[in-house]
Amino acid sequence: QLKKCENPDLPFGDWYEYLSEELLNCPFDEIGNNKLGIITYNFDRSLEFFLQRAVVHSYGKSDLEAALAVKQIPIIHLHGSFGPLPGFSPSTTVPFSIRTQTSVLKECAEKLKIILESAQPKDKEFEQAGEMLAGGERIGFLGFGYGELNLKRLFEAAPELLRKQSWGTCFGFRAGEKVRVESLFSGKITLKEMGCLDLLRETGILFS
Repeated sequence: QLKKCENPDLPFGDWYEYLSEELLNCPFDEIGNNKLGIITYNFDRSLEFFLQRAVVHSYGKSDLEAALAVKQIPIIHLHGSFGPLPGFSPSTTVPFSIRTQTSVLKECAEKLKIILESAQPKDKEFEQAGEMLAGGERIGFLGFGYGELNLKRLFEAAPELLRKQSWGTCFGFRAGEKVRVESLFSGKITLKEMGCLDLLRETGILFS
C-alpha cells in the first residue's frame, strides 16, 4: 500500500515546485553548491523524482545527468526509503512507479525501518541528520506532526535544536497542541498556522 504513493501521474505538493525554482536558479554545474539539506520521515522518493524531472526540463539534461546532480543534495530518509531511483546508484535501483514487481516490493520492504520506543538514535541516518541540523543556519519543519518519540530521537541526535531558532507548520493545530510543541522545543520554534508553501514564502528560510 505504501508504494502506491509513488504515482508519477498524481500531482505533487505545490511547495515542491517553489523549492525547485529556488534551488535550480543557478548554472547546472553549481546545483551541488547549494546549502540545502533535507530530512524526511517519509519512505517515498517523490521529492527526489520531482527534482530530477525539474533538472531534466530546466537544463535539457539526460535522466542520468539529472540524477547525478540531484544526488548532490543531501536527502536523509530517517526511517528508510524504497531504495535508490534509477541513476542514483550503480547498484540495484527501484523505479518511481506503482506498478512494481513482487520481488522488488519485497526488497523495498526490507529497506524500511519501524522505530520502536526503545530504539536509540545511533543508526547512520540519525547521525547524519544530527550533523546536518548542527550545521544548519535556518531550520524549517514542513508538514511535521511533532510526535514526542520522533522529536526525542531528533533532540538526542542534535541537541543544538533546543538552542537554535526554527520555524514549523502547524496547520489545523489547537492552541493546546501548539503550546505542547513549543514546550518540547523549549520555546525555540515559531509555529505558523499555514501550509508548507506559505511557510517557505513567509519565512524565507530558503534564502541565504
